[in-house]
Amino acid sequence: MNNQGFDYIKLVMRDEFLALKELFIERKIFLIVIISILISIVVFLKPFPPLTVTLTTVNNSDYAYARFAEYLRDGLEKKGIKANLIVTAGSVENANLLESPKSDVNIALIQGGALSNEQSQKFYSLGSVMYEPVWIFCRKDLAKVPQELKDLARLNLTVGLGPAGGGTLPLVRRLFAVNEIDITNRSNFRVSSYESDVDDLLNSKLDCAIEVMPYFDKKVQSLLRNPKISLIDAPDAKAYQMSLSYIEDLVIPAHSID
Repeated sequence: MNNQGFDYIKLVMRDEFLALKELFIERKIFLIVIISILISIVVFLKPFPPLTVTLTTVNNSDYAYARFAEYLRDGLEKKGIKANLIVTAGSVENANLLESPKSDVNIALIQGGALSNEQSQKFYSLGSVMYEPVWIFCRKDLAKVPQELKDLARLNLTVGLGPAGGGTLPLVRRLFAVNEIDITNRSNFRVSSYESDVDDLLNSKLDCAIEVMPYFDKKVQSLLRNPKISLIDAPDAKAYQMSLSYIEDLVIPAHSID
């Protein structure tokens, strides 16, 4: 090949190199824009599962909720996900924290019937984990012993309903509303902590206390075995189930609890 052939090849290679250089310069801004968009998606939209989550619990280790939250935390950490626990009053406060953009709460146990239909549509449910009985505890020494839920209002008994942020209060209000009884402004229905309800019931400062908690909760166990306290039956449980979708009528075999 003569010198003219080499010169031609060099010219072609130089032109191709210049063309590639110009293409890279032209496309460089485009590539920078694409990379910036991808980084923004990762930073602001957070499309990947988090490695750290916050879930709710209660401030008393005797409660079943506290033990269950610790069980969830241990299970997540075995999968490489760090779980932080934050103390709340119960289901209503849990939902408010989940809804708040200023909150770090990612996971919460929320009791069926604790939320309004509007608020419940704002969350994803991963499924139900347990049945929780509606326990109606009353003192045995009452002059008039109630036979069913609506007797608590009819006999004007003092009743503890748990804290304002808990799930028991809104559920019980709906149960009474099915009986066309509004307990919102009745002074004999008290909003307080679960601990206060149990202590005052045992000290005769309350006539009854309604708890929505698992069977294995220590407070529930202590009340079930206290000779001064009795359980009120729910003979119309099937009717409540037909009226409220989150209520289910479960028959417990006789003597299986006490």
